[in-house]
Amino acid sequence: MPEEISNPPFDWRVSSLVGLQPSVHQELKRLMRGYIIQDPGLGKVQYRVKFLYNPSVVAVSHSTDAATATVTPQNYRNPLDKGAWNIPLAASVSFNLLFDRTYELWGSNAEPNSGDATQGPERVGVRADIEALYRVVGILMPETKISGNSRQTDGTKNLPPTTYVYSNGDPGPMPLTPVTVYFGGPNSVSYRGYVSSIDVQWTHFSQLMVPMRCTVGVSMNLMTQNSWETAEVLEEEQ
Repeated sequence: MPEEISNPPFDWRVSSLVGLQPSVHQELKRLMRGYIIQDPGLGKVQYRVKFLYNPSVVAVSHSTDAATATVTPQNYRNPLDKGAWNIPLAASVSFNLLFDRTYELWGSNAEPNSGDATQGPERVGVRADIEALYRVVGILMPETKISGNSRQTDGTKNLPPTTYVYSNGDPGPMPLTPVTVYFGGPNSVSYRGYVSSIDVQWTHFSQLMVPMRCTVGVSMNLMTQNSWETAEVLEEEQ
């Protein structure tokens, strides 16, 4: 399993809610927040960005174009062809997210250090969440850091351990990175695809001009279900 890296937890004062409807399951007496996560198998690290608040509106659009249709209907396919589609669809989903790191910045007087690649929200505010989103979609790629350099007793070098760390460099192009968005618990809606556009608005700053709050508009082009998800469904049916 790849190592999973996510944005830091949110302060309990902004993430706690009261008045949740009662649940028959004791463990579900809390709000199930959503997240976006990379497909497994893309590398040694799997990136995730967790929501502070679930979006209030999720807009889904489906369309078709007979002239450019790339998917053959199932009833027209060869019955011996058991292959599964893994292609983009003529469908999209869009939603808005809100991040707030006011309490984290209030509890710290540290000045931001742009050279620190692992700095948290108490130093950079909601930049920590946006950079987590950038890592999920591939705008910020992981850097390889070599730590340690030991030698054997016979004088030969050991292979130094390799650690994958956050990349805090300049943003690069956004590739077509397969991701899945979950809008809550196991019974909520979820979609798989690639993020086609991200619109970030920094809406509030500290006295040091560190962004404390931001809104993010996310648009995704949907893709077909992946092979491991199909295998999991088949195992459950058996």
